[in-house]
Amino acid sequence: MIKIAFLQLYFFSFAIWGPLGALVPHAQTARTAAAAQLASDNAAIPASYIFELNEQTVNDIFLNTIASGIYSFDSLQQATLEAIAFQCPLTGGTAVFRARGLLSQVGDYDFGDDVVNCQETGNRSANGSSEQIEYEGGLRIYPNPASAEITVVLPNGVNGDYSRIQLVDVSGRLVREVRTSQHVSIRLDVSELPRGIYLCKVHRRNGPPLIAKFVLTK
Repeated sequence: MIKIAFLQLYFFSFAIWGPLGALVPHAQTARTAAAAQLASDNAAIPASYIFELNEQTVNDIFLNTIASGIYSFDSLQQATLEAIAFQCPLTGGTAVFRARGLLSQVGDYDFGDDVVNCQETGNRSANGSSEQIEYEGGLRIYPNPASAEITVVLPNGVNGDYSRIQLVDVSGRLVREVRTSQHVSIRLDVSELPRGIYLCKVHRRNGPPLIAKFVLTK
């Protein structure tokens, strides 16, 4: 972002002292208006699968920042880009790489090995969805993407080891919490939550929490 902002400042200063300086404000206004229209068009496109939602989300952030002359991200935008950038590209689509590119302008990130990451999630099916995502410890969530209800399948373990399940949105806000102990699988109603990317955290009495990601569509 620093490099982009420097170039913008350099050429902006040059234009002000040149004969085209008077056109700069008009060009910026037209640029902002065009980006706002594209953002509106982008939001109106139906999206159901995770790679479609990712594409729509990254487009929206780009159009409301860089394309509008804003060369920084707020905390929610950055958290949303991070949630997409760490996905397996096979399920998350090309927007995963675009999110990584945007984040590289604001910090140094290690996105890991995609070969390893994609072994955890599996390949994208013909319709673009991932029927089931499995993470460390065998935690599974299905269907994924979901629209009204998810089933959280807990890995085998000692009865009573699991204390609670939390659903967290991309900004880190807790949106749902359920107490559990001996159930192998638990159904959760998510119909009232807005569409987006969520993390499911299963807290244990012994050991770190298990975490899985799912996408909610409407």
